[in-house]
Amino acid sequence: MGKMKKYLDDVRTFLPGTDPKKWMRFFERLKATF
Repeated sequence: MGKMKKYLDDVRTFLPGTDPKKWMRFFERLKATF
């Protein structure tokens, strides 16, 4: 899980202008996949 979190942090720094709510929905879908 730690590796996953680091990846998500990298993505967040890579896309600073994104809407956090959209991200949360995306992460929820991602978690449901695992």
